[in-house]
Amino acid sequence: ALTVMAQAKRICRYLHIPAQSGSDRLLRLMNRGYTAQEYLDLVSRARQKMPDISIAGDMIVGFPSETEADHQASLRLIEQARYKNLFVFKYSPRSGTLAEKRYPDDVPELVKRQRNLDLLEAQAKISRRHHESLIGQTFEVLVESESQLRSQLSEPTDLVQIKRSHQGKTRLLGRTRGDEIVAFDGAKTWIGKLQEVRIQQVTHLTLLGEAMVPSINDRTASGSA
Repeated sequence: ALTVMAQAKRICRYLHIPAQSGSDRLLRLMNRGYTAQEYLDLVSRARQKMPDISIAGDMIVGFPSETEADHQASLRLIEQARYKNLFVFKYSPRSGTLAEKRYPDDVPELVKRQRNLDLLEAQAKISRRHHESLIGQTFEVLVESESQLRSQLSEPTDLVQIKRSHQGKTRLLGRTRGDEIVAFDGAKTWIGKLQEVRIQQVTHLTLLGEAMVPSINDRTASGSA
């Protein structure tokens, strides 16, 4: 599958590969069927075939009997995996599941919350470092929509990504082939089209860039005329 992805230009460079934990002990309890090292080996193979690939992951905190050592193993895996983004979930028993039948929900809620925050904070630092490495690069972006103002911002600098332009243009949002969210000024007619964008500023969530005009679609159309 990785070889097919690497060879096919129409397939985006993005994989969502849940890990769930960095602890081999917990992975066995979860019946995941792999070790943390085997998981990291898969991530490494993907990057060897596609150096520009973006990888997202999932983690569960507070799985029954999770210790601080297990938690630290998950933090280490996050650092090694270098995810584009990470989805973190607090464990809660689900009726009828094997875990609910076999293991008591013995990790306190406050501990789950703190471990959830620990993983999210670690990932935010990784995401920002990754995004900062993209400054100055130009990406092909699929323009998806106009940006919408939000009342609550994840961090103050996100305001520059989402506020509307005051220069007669529209603030647009799009995604790269690696599923990076990009904000830039342009025309509403670009929505649904491809546009090259040079990255100028970043947060851990988004990239802010400048559109390289004319758009890819406009150049294609004029070239075929």
